[in-house]
Amino acid sequence: MQPFAREVAIESWILYAIGILIIGCRLASRRILLKSWMKLQMDDALMCLIAITFTGLILSMNSMAQVASNPIVHEENPTPHAVALMVWGNKMIFIVEQFALSTIWLVKGCLLIVYNRLTLMTKEHSVVKIVTLYVVVSFLIIEILFLGVWCQPISEYFNPFTYEYQCGSYLNHLITTTILNISSDLLMLGIPLPLFIRSQLPLKKKIAVCAVFSLGGIVILMATLNKYYNFIELGSPRFLKWYAAEVSTAVYVANMPLLWPLLRQTFNCRTATRTGVIALAFAISSKASDGFGQLYTSLLTGGQRGHI
Repeated sequence: MQPFAREVAIESWILYAIGILIIGCRLASRRILLKSWMKLQMDDALMCLIAITFTGLILSMNSMAQVASNPIVHEENPTPHAVALMVWGNKMIFIVEQFALSTIWLVKGCLLIVYNRLTLMTKEHSVVKIVTLYVVVSFLIIEILFLGVWCQPISEYFNPFTYEYQCGSYLNHLITTTILNISSDLLMLGIPLPLFIRSQLPLKKKIAVCAVFSLGGIVILMATLNKYYNFIELGSPRFLKWYAAEVSTAVYVANMPLLWPLLRQTFNCRTATRTGVIALAFAISSKASDGFGQLYTSLLTGGQRGHI
């Protein structure tokens, strides 16, 4: 295995393993909360689908990295075998892009389902519906432009000697995706924070809760860095590392707020709630005097009045 392919393999599979572990912990946590695997909800089913698209992303990414690091594809006069490898590599780039888009937008959908339940009977509920529409439409726009506008015929995406700049660089697609991805993340970031800011939680606990739900800012940062290095190194396979980082971060952040029931049971948090992540989890789930705070407490600690 060539050095670059080895780097991508090590980094991507480590990120993947952590992501799958967190997804597994999320599902176990939901099982503890809901008392039955059969009671898992739509966002949990979406997270299982995310695990599949995440797996597809890592597999196709490593396949593409192996092609990109093969010396024969960089020869001035490539052999038929080298050309076939380049075509395969371009197909893997195309598949990587589809898996990355699918995973990122499924994560958005998963979070919006959670936000939909959290905002019932609040004025933010209509905002969730508007943002959901924006997320769905943005995905459709990206796919329509990518598959039907930027590069025609679509087989030109796979042609290593194409004269169509957009087919080889994905530039317009990257610009469109960057704008719609980051803008939708910013809109989603603004949904839960006002709820917690208005709550009657003590200041320290309010800050802790807002910090957890502000982790989406890290996803935005990773998306920005990903596209930045895409733009300054168009045609370089090094974008693969940033794709793995962005998608993995999105998966981590989407699952972290739902891990409290598992943490409580695993670490016996009823008697040990003052250090590390346990203290943070305790702060998140502590009682508040207003209706939303009590609802969120119920959602995280296993109460029966609504489920997140």
